[in-house]
Amino acid sequence: MTGNKDMISLLACIFLMCLMTFWGTVSLGFAQEAVKAVDRSTTEKGSSQIVLVAVGGLISLVSSIGVGFLLFSLQSRKERKVLSRSKLEELMALAYQCDDWLDQLTLGYLVQGDISAVLDKFPVNRMKMLQILYFPSLKDSLDILIARVKESRKFVILERNNLSKTHCYSEEFREVFDRNRAMVLSAIEDLTQQASDLRI
Repeated sequence: MTGNKDMISLLACIFLMCLMTFWGTVSLGFAQEAVKAVDRSTTEKGSSQIVLVAVGGLISLVSSIGVGFLLFSLQSRKERKVLSRSKLEELMALAYQCDDWLDQLTLGYLVQGDISAVLDKFPVNRMKMLQILYFPSLKDSLDILIARVKESRKFVILERNNLSKTHCYSEEFREVFDRNRAMVLSAIEDLTQQASDLRI
């Protein structure tokens, strides 16, 4: 789909270049006729040649600037697309890392008691920055994902005290954690769907 848009843009640029060249040729023909008319009415032929050169130069300058602007516009649009695509890929990779981070938190802190697993931040700050700078339309979906991950993290941290005393998970923890985990995965899928709907 993107390849077709780029091809259409390229063809439009070529068409406009041809149109400008044609316009320049026609205008130059009119200018030559005007100069010939002036030539017949003046005795100095040198001044009419100067007018012809000036008009031809002006037409060439305008055509060159127009084509240059079009090419620059197409190139910068393509670069913006490439940048947006790479930032969207990064955002989605971070979203999928949230699920892995919950696994690490559960194994590292809940099972092994490693407090550093709690201190390791899941990638919320980077995700939020990418969303704000590049994808404002993904705000609601990302906020839901972040809230669900934080909720799951809270239950893992609270369950550690119970696990260290009883050496088994509470029933409430199993139910809540499984439900929250499913909600996290659902939020990731929702974010992925919203991201795929973006036309980049």
